[in-house]
Amino acid sequence: IVKSSYAMAKRLTEILSDMYSKLTNTQIVSLRFANIYEPDEYEKIPGMHWNEQQKDIQKKNAWAYCDVRDAAQACLLAVEKNNLGNDVFHITAPDTIMKEPSEDLVKRFFPDVSLKRDIKGYETLMAIDKAKKILGYEPRYTWRNVLNNDGSLKALPEDQLSLSNI
Repeated sequence: IVKSSYAMAKRLTEILSDMYSKLTNTQIVSLRFANIYEPDEYEKIPGMHWNEQQKDIQKKNAWAYCDVRDAAQACLLAVEKNNLGNDVFHITAPDTIMKEPSEDLVKRFFPDVSLKRDIKGYETLMAIDKAKKILGYEPRYTWRNVLNNDGSLKALPEDQLSLSNI
């Protein structure tokens, strides 16, 4: 059941893409990105996501996010891949945006949901296995390389600078 106009519009676009792909024998790949961050934006995460109200609000997207560099990788992989027809892939970071372990978040915010597999550590709760298997997507970037668990900044190596500063 679609509960928002945003989700409905996204799903409708995917359905129309599927119809067009079949009619024209054209490859169409839809990438469902989570909240996209640049490395220099990670320092905003504690104030924007870690309070109790935001934890509850962000549960609607399973606390998912994506680094802009991983998003770019997914786009390139999708463009370079052939014979996909019409397909949809979730693209996220390898972990959640929260400092609590993922299993703890599920138990607290979704107590009636049974998990189909074990969740390790801070692993993303979005299904990115399909993107990994079919596209070869391997998310490499995480806020955990930039921030300590208390939200303070780690020293940023040169390759972690914002793309806009390069």
